Amino acid sequence: MGFKEIKKFNDALLAKQVWRMMHNPDFLCYKVFKARFFPNCSILEAKDSTVGSYAWKSILNARDVVRKDLVWQVGNGQSMCIREDKWLPDQICKSVMIPPPSLPPDAKVSLLIDPESATWKVDQVQQLFIPLDAKLILSIPQSARLPPDRLIWSQTPMGVFTTHNAYKMLANSAMANNASSSNPNPQKQFWRGLWKLHVPNKVKVFAWRACNRALSIMDNLVRRHIVDLNCAQYAKLVLKILCMWYWATPRWNRCGGSMISEDNRAELFICMAWSLWHRQNTLRIGLPSPLLKMVGPQATKFLQDFLNAQEDQPTCNPTAPTNSWCPLSSLSFKANFDGAIFNNAHSAGVGVVICDVSGEVIAAMSKRIPLPNSMLKVEAMACR
Repeated sequence: MGFKEIKKFNDALLAKQVWRMMHNPDFLCYKVFKARFFPNCSILEAKDSTVGSYAWKSILNARDVVRKDLVWQVGNGQSMCIREDKWLPDQICKSVMIPPPSLPPDAKVSLLIDPESATWKVDQVQQLFIPLDAKLILSIPQSARLPPDRLIWSQTPMGVFTTHNAYKMLANSAMANNASSSNPNPQKQFWRGLWKLHVPNKVKVFAWRACNRALSIMDNLVRRHIVDLNCAQYAKLVLKILCMWYWATPRWNRCGGSMISEDNRAELFICMAWSLWHRQNTLRIGLPSPLLKMVGPQATKFLQDFLNAQEDQPTCNPTAPTNSWCPLSSLSFKANFDGAIFNNAHSAGVGVVICDVSGEVIAAMSKRIPLPNSMLKVEAMACR
């Protein structure tokens, strides 16, 4: 399912409930909890309750997952404080680094917006803030409608909280907090190479479980304190499989079995280990099992049949849909727009050209704008 640590995945699921309560006031769970625990404030401002249920306490603990990357999207600026709230488009510090001392503590961002033109008060912003903060503020695009401010999640391009991104954020934070001198790149390459092997999926899962000591053997039961027995079955099993591999391979080669190329030696080893594991399980439950000397040829045939089946599968090349051009009607116009970033001048530009049916230019416009923090925003402002 894409997750390895169930606790972090559970925290991400609980944080999703917090996000739903923030944006869906008609949510039944939100109505129940709000009437009981936070009738006069939002869920982000709700205080811990000693009489709350286990579900409510779990949701409160998951608020920090949402809070960590929760930022304001600037609209009319009436809901955001200049000093305390996170509203700047910066990857590291989303709040104002040096708040202006002349502004009151509860000053709103709306003081910096001209309501008539729906633009920033450039002179006032450059006068109150340091150049770095002023540059970030002026790079925020403004809507002509001046919609209400809203909270978004900065980990996704659309600003919507997702469980997948929350889990990745928690996993990356835990990895960064755990100091280690080892290089994780070889381990990543190992797992990436394991899942790319040309073997059936059940063999890949077997190899993954074996590498993570997750096979159903007595040693794992002892390690997890399920049974009280001092044994080393896992080490014995691994040694036994390696010895069987060493003993079975020469005999299989002498039997004249079909050979596997050197490029597939890793696949052959894993198929041999899976065959030995499968043989031992069949012996344990009393089912008929092949002789040990036949494990090698059977594993080779198993792998060879799988590789042949992959080669015989027809590859369908879907034809790309052809988009035929249709001429415009007599009452239509065509608009071409584009945006560009000028890093040397720390600015951006947008341009629009409007043509009629015959291709004659009806109108054109070019304008320099403050440099946004992404090319996507430049294109969006050009379209607007």
